[in-house]
Amino acid sequence: MLNRFLTIISVAFLVGCPLTAQTQDEAMAAMVKGMTPGPQHAELAKGAGLFAVETTITMPGLPPMTSTGEAEARMILGGRFLEVDATGSMMGMPTASKVIVGYDNTRELYFAQAMSTTSTGTMNSTGRPDDEGRFVYEGTIYEFPTPEGRPFKHVNYWLDDNTQVMDVYDWIDEAWVQVVKQVWHRKVRLFDGRSLTGWTRVPLQEGSDMSATWSVEDGVLICRGKPGGYIRTDASFSNYELELEWRWAPGSKGGNSGLLVHTSSPNELSGWPRCLEVQLQAGSAGDFWQIGESIVVDDLESRKNGSRNIKRTGPADVEKTLGAWNHMRVRCQGDQVRVWVNGQLVNDGRDGSANSGAICLQSEGAEIHFRRADLVMLSGED
Repeated sequence: MLNRFLTIISVAFLVGCPLTAQTQDEAMAAMVKGMTPGPQHAELAKGAGLFAVETTITMPGLPPMTSTGEAEARMILGGRFLEVDATGSMMGMPTASKVIVGYDNTRELYFAQAMSTTSTGTMNSTGRPDDEGRFVYEGTIYEFPTPEGRPFKHVNYWLDDNTQVMDVYDWIDEAWVQVVKQVWHRKVRLFDGRSLTGWTRVPLQEGSDMSATWSVEDGVLICRGKPGGYIRTDASFSNYELELEWRWAPGSKGGNSGLLVHTSSPNELSGWPRCLEVQLQAGSAGDFWQIGESIVVDDLESRKNGSRNIKRTGPADVEKTLGAWNHMRVRCQGDQVRVWVNGQLVNDGRDGSANSGAICLQSEGAEIHFRRADLVMLSGED
């Protein structure tokens, strides 16, 4: 059936053309041009991946409404179209949407078609890049309060390789008024829930076997704690926000482990690499340990414990009971490192000596579990 349909399309394309060798060649060349992905489609492919989306809606007479969501985009049909699936919320109501973006070689313009759970219609727009390299789309929207249709415009642009912005404008009182701003931050899942792909085991003692130290069971990354060492991301990162969930083995007494950021040279201190450690030790989660790197905090002298340790602030009971899942958020941006434990800001460092490197998790004597390790990439200008 599909082959028959394609044959009909091809025949229809040639209807009315004198069947000379020249026109057949021209027709075939036009068909090939129309169907072959080009540099514009490569530009669209930059938008493939997983993103954290921040949305701000501004309506006349109302305070701005902000929400967060997630989007996953992929190139489909041989790299011809970008398909985006997104989830979020609007006025407290969960939403889902699908967008198809493409470039039409024949008309030489970009197009977008969006549909969502907030409407039974679609939003269709076409656009071209402007002199600043932004992509400017215009279309007509048919919904309340103008079912007869009214113009809308959206402008898409990249701040850097990991951050894109979409500004949406409505036609109100004979003028363009911005009503939506979306910022899309590229997201990286360090742990896929199935394997240690993207990580390398590193023992403290050369030759130690760590094959059984780290394993994945039922979507949980389990560290047995022995022998000592760490797993290290194969990639290096800068300007990101990391979300990590961890717990001590149920029924255990807890123990010691840590999250290492801005990791570089190995064997800086007793086998540990040069880094800034964000402590996970039971009762001290969120402390800084300076292993060959340095950072500054308020009240530094009163919070120092020896030459390397900087104690956290905040409530003493910020951690969950042993065996329960904890949540940590670490924001590394420029020379700053900020740490939240279970929603509480517990360390706020600045003037750090390092701003990029691999990310590591320690094996340090006690069994510890992880089930989430996600990065949201940030613009250096945020």
